[in-house]
Amino acid sequence: MTRSGFILRTDADHAVGMGHLSRCLSLASGLEARGHAVRFAVRRADASALARLDQYEVIRIPQDAGWKDELGLLSAVRDRGCLVMDLSHTDSFARIEGFSEHTRQLADAFKGVVLIDGLRDNALAESVDVHAGMVVAPYVGADVERIRAVRARRLCGPQYMIFDPGYARAPERRDVPERARRILVTAGGADPQGLSLAALEACREAAGDLRVRLVVGGGFDTGLRKALETRVMDFEGCELVLSPSSLVDEMLWADLAVSASGLTKYELALCGTPAILLSTCREFAEVNRPFAETGTSLDLGVFSDLAPGRLAAALRDMVADRKGRLAMARAGQRLVDPHGTNRVIDAMEALIGA
Repeated sequence: MTRSGFILRTDADHAVGMGHLSRCLSLASGLEARGHAVRFAVRRADASALARLDQYEVIRIPQDAGWKDELGLLSAVRDRGCLVMDLSHTDSFARIEGFSEHTRQLADAFKGVVLIDGLRDNALAESVDVHAGMVVAPYVGADVERIRAVRARRLCGPQYMIFDPGYARAPERRDVPERARRILVTAGGADPQGLSLAALEACREAAGDLRVRLVVGGGFDTGLRKALETRVMDFEGCELVLSPSSLVDEMLWADLAVSASGLTKYELALCGTPAILLSTCREFAEVNRPFAETGTSLDLGVFSDLAPGRLAAALRDMVADRKGRLAMARAGQRLVDPHGTNRVIDAMEALIGA
């Protein structure tokens, strides 16, 4: 029997990235498992994002639509149970002037409104007053006091991180080999800066016997994809992983990861996979700082500021440093568990009385 309806409002393309969509898809799986009907609503979505949504009803919001137009499209849905917004990206901040009023009108139209927010300068609810029944900020360093949402329930901290159901397979204590030989390289769904290409070259420099899995997201542009394919042909022991729906298999396979510092770092922590993290800009590096202090990874800062050879040197050091990798694995698995999705859904159901 189908229960309350949920609309998941998010965006995903080369500029916005795929992290918001991936998180909402994980949430959708959890909601459907409890019998809830799920729709998606997107304003910015490229072909690779829409392909991931092919099993869902999708409300398409024109890219030139304002908040008022968006309100009309969302309010036209017959089952206005709970609207969940995951919109803490640059496009939303470019239109932030009308966002507070938009949420007030949504709160009148829906039984419940939930905002899954960003952190610090990427947090909508730290920038304007938000009219929502609940705000979720599932990050290390999230601060309840900074959220500008009157009477909203606030869920802050990594215990509310939303994971794909497959991550329940992560072991409670990760085995850590004496020497790391299996390396995962992942730079998100789009990788506009070519971080994955630099990481692949660093793996070649670091040691000749490494086995590498290089993740190519659906948003990678054609030039980068071809460059990676060419490099992999000459790199024995390296394979491409094309647009996986989840990285859990790769993370559990890997002894060590090189990753962009987005939401993937929490998945790596859950799996107990030690990681070297790179940020795509100074803003993201600053947001990543509280996470880096938990000891789950080595933070190398802004990718474009990296000195030549620094990444390869860090790889060589970590490959040989079992003690350091063991400490990272244990710190990661103390930080997060796979139950954050259920905690968030429990709170959503309580919000709308489902």
